[in-house]
Amino acid sequence: MQGQAQEAPPITQSGLRTQVDLSSTPPTGRMQYDITGGTRAGTNLFHSFGTFNVPNGVIANFQNDTGLDTTNILSRVTGGQTSTIFGTIQTSGFEQANLFLMNPAGIVFGPKASLNVGGSVAFTTADYLRFADNGQFKAVPNVATDALLSTTPVAAYGFLSSNPGAITVQGSHLTVHKGHGMSLVGGNITIDSAKLTADGARPAPLTSSVNQINLASVASPGEVLGRTLSYAPNITGQSFTALRTIQVSNTSVIDASGSGGGTVRIRGSQFVLENSTISANVTRPGPITNGAESVADGIDIDVTQNAVIRNNAVLETNILGSATPDIAYPGVHIQAEHIEIAGAGFPPSFTGVRSNVGAAAQPRTQGGKSGNITLESDSILINGMGTLETIIHGVPAQPGAPPSASPRSTAGNITITTNHDIKLNGSIIQSYISSHAGAAGNITLTSRHGAIIASGNLLPPGFIPIATAPLPPVIPNIIFAQSLLSPGTAGTVRMTAPEGDIRLAGMLMTLTLQPVPNGPPIQEAGSGQVLFNARDMELTNNSSIQMDNFSTLPAGNFDISLSGKLMVNSAQILTTARGSAQAADLTVHARDMVIRDGAILSTETMSRGAGGQLNLAVDTLHLLNGGQLRSGNTIPTQFPGAPPLPVPSGTGGTIAIQGESGPAISVLIDGQASGIISGTQGTGPAGNIDLTARTVTLQNGGTIFASTTGRASSATGGSILIHATDQVSLANQASIRADSIGTAAGNAGDITLNAGQQLDVRDGSSITTATESTQANGGNITIQAIDQVQFVNSTLSTSVRGTDGSGGNIFIDPKVVVLQGSTVTAQAVGGAGGNITFVTPLFLADSASVVSASSQRGPSGTVTIQSPTSNLSSAVGQLVSKITPTQILIQNRCIASTLGAQSTFILAGRDTLPAEPGGWINNPISMEHWTGKDTEHASGLSAKSVRLNNSPVPVAQVGGSKVLSLRRLTPPGFLVRAFANPSTGCPS
Repeated sequence: MQGQAQEAPPITQSGLRTQVDLSSTPPTGRMQYDITGGTRAGTNLFHSFGTFNVPNGVIANFQNDTGLDTTNILSRVTGGQTSTIFGTIQTSGFEQANLFLMNPAGIVFGPKASLNVGGSVAFTTADYLRFADNGQFKAVPNVATDALLSTTPVAAYGFLSSNPGAITVQGSHLTVHKGHGMSLVGGNITIDSAKLTADGARPAPLTSSVNQINLASVASPGEVLGRTLSYAPNITGQSFTALRTIQVSNTSVIDASGSGGGTVRIRGSQFVLENSTISANVTRPGPITNGAESVADGIDIDVTQNAVIRNNAVLETNILGSATPDIAYPGVHIQAEHIEIAGAGFPPSFTGVRSNVGAAAQPRTQGGKSGNITLESDSILINGMGTLETIIHGVPAQPGAPPSASPRSTAGNITITTNHDIKLNGSIIQSYISSHAGAAGNITLTSRHGAIIASGNLLPPGFIPIATAPLPPVIPNIIFAQSLLSPGTAGTVRMTAPEGDIRLAGMLMTLTLQPVPNGPPIQEAGSGQVLFNARDMELTNNSSIQMDNFSTLPAGNFDISLSGKLMVNSAQILTTARGSAQAADLTVHARDMVIRDGAILSTETMSRGAGGQLNLAVDTLHLLNGGQLRSGNTIPTQFPGAPPLPVPSGTGGTIAIQGESGPAISVLIDGQASGIISGTQGTGPAGNIDLTARTVTLQNGGTIFASTTGRASSATGGSILIHATDQVSLANQASIRADSIGTAAGNAGDITLNAGQQLDVRDGSSITTATESTQANGGNITIQAIDQVQFVNSTLSTSVRGTDGSGGNIFIDPKVVVLQGSTVTAQAVGGAGGNITFVTPLFLADSASVVSASSQRGPSGTVTIQSPTSNLSSAVGQLVSKITPTQILIQNRCIASTLGAQSTFILAGRDTLPAEPGGWINNPISMEHWTGKDTEHASGLSAKSVRLNNSPVPVAQVGGSKVLSLRRLTPPGFLVRAFANPSTGCPS
């Protein structure tokens, strides 16, 4: 009978005086192999195995049979077979000695694998270990090197082949003791807890208390340095040309949390974290070394290709316990060619990176700064509600109660830097402080050579769903930088793409300063800013960027600086004062700016604080299809059951528009509800509108509107000041208005319009000030132009409908005034009517036009037309149809020019040219105030002299100010005397 072959033992020795024996006294129910002997070099102990496998239920026990002090236990596997670890690896009698296991063929940890080692552990598929003195311990036995084993610590893992063995952890629970670490260095590294066992799937945590866990994957010759996982040439001078993949998936856990935080380092070509967690949290302050606290390095991922975090995967460096004030604790750093953070979508569950101060730790927290989150790559994609956050969670306090932690607690910064595009498609990026003293972190997105693109969608403000209609898809991109119910400060949100664009669709960005009611105030003025810098910028799909200041100190500013174009389409940008401090100023620098389709840029006050200034430095500005610029003193929405809200008393902010280095080139306001609007609903005055441009065009219902509905006399409407160098045009029911509406007690604002060369108002357009209340006064209108003011089927008016208020004055001062089918009125009901003053060399009004200053019950105003040439019949005169013979005109030329009673029309050539094209000639023929009766021809002219008004007043009274008109200094008869003699030879 043939005997059965004896089964080979799982662990066999292969030199270096290593001894492997089956223990005679194993733990109950277990099998144990004791490993003794080996070769010593100082405090290093070396072992060599032919095979090294640890089956389920088996213990591989490295035993110190000599009792000598040992720092490192270094072992190699020379048989060329993968080591499978399904049982336990332990050390006994070595206290805190570190354990190294090197097998180039590969290492697999199974579901029941575990560690019981006093020190750190390292598992590697390297070909050699290099020591600090450059000595080597090779996986392949070598008599020469084995005779020169080093006494120094391990410095590097050396690889000589292009196909290092893989390391796999499947469902294992590998733990090292407090104060030590773990390293896996080899080919592909897979940590996967999805494998099922008899008792079900279990997570696979790699756990270290305040130390580090290192994962490095390579695919070519080179060296990995032990402490930093940096790369170096190997013993043959070769450096890595290729790296491999590290994948952590299926509810795996890598945890290096502990005192002072922990360190997790990951190096390779690709890194994938899926439905798993990597933690390096702070559980308590770090150990004190030389009088200073020691802290770890956090999570550091550096791969040459892709880093992917998806489907409920988490990287975290939170402060879970107490922390030392003013100490910056470690955060998360990821560097890769491409970074992707992909959440699982709605309903959102956390996928991403966080470095928070936890609410549960607040009663014990003494301060400290949570770690920064830093992402660096060529490109980044965050989608599916992937999240980056640094938050200080506090315990909610009652009004007037002190904050729950030290003011020195600070949230870490979030920084994203790419060479090319940053893409957000359903994302959350937030840094805020809640119910806690301290400061929120800054949020910075920078694309050096590409664009920042947010692709998403939000429901429009005030959206009311219809039961029968499906909701539109909601894919928000959220950025929060806030101090909520806290005396802490908000951070700065900054987006920079100097060579590319910023395109934000479905973006909800909020920066809020909100202290505890009746509690400690915000600690620092100017905290919280929003800064954009790019070539072009676009906001669409109901995006909203809002800064709210509930505090007593002014917030930082909101600045947009572009070299190209700002497009805001169905979106809004708002700054609001909700406390006693001023709202943030909103400043835009751009070449072109388009606000359209209901989009709004606004600065408002809803409390005692002043509204911010809205400052635009743009070459062209287009407000289209409901696009608006707004400044206001606004009563906030009163919700049912809420305590009454105070009436806002702050001053509305000014809207100032000009070009980058002078007047804007053009301003176009086109479409119903499109406009520049300033108003007040509270007790504070509205802000002014100050517009400077070459051309200003309003059409199709476009408006510039300043109003007050406030019931206090202090709630005056804002004034409108328009300065144009070329022209101002209003067409098709466009309007410029300054009104006091309803029961408002505040006076309407004034309108001052310097139209440059000309003002053209036509097709039902209007320039008006109106007051509806009983006591408020109407605003004044002042219009100046170099050449012409023309109203065609349009309105210019000031009106007061109350019993006591006075109508505003109208003052117009161009070279030519033309009224066709238009009205110019200054009206009042009970108070005095306003005055109307025209100062112009030529006033022409047809019979359908009306000029009136009146009051129903009070004194009417006056109409003053100070013009050397006026059409006194209120109609443009018609020339006679009969032609007078030329010889008669020549015979009676002097009578016709000096004493005639009729007008004449003479067609003659010019005897001179103007100084410039389109200019005046030196000796024009002028006629002033001629009257007469019809005759058959010029021979019937009678020598009837008409005396001209010889007392023009050079100074007119307008709105309480004296205005000097140079044209009115011309003496009577000057034009006739100056031009008659040289042109006709007739005496004047």
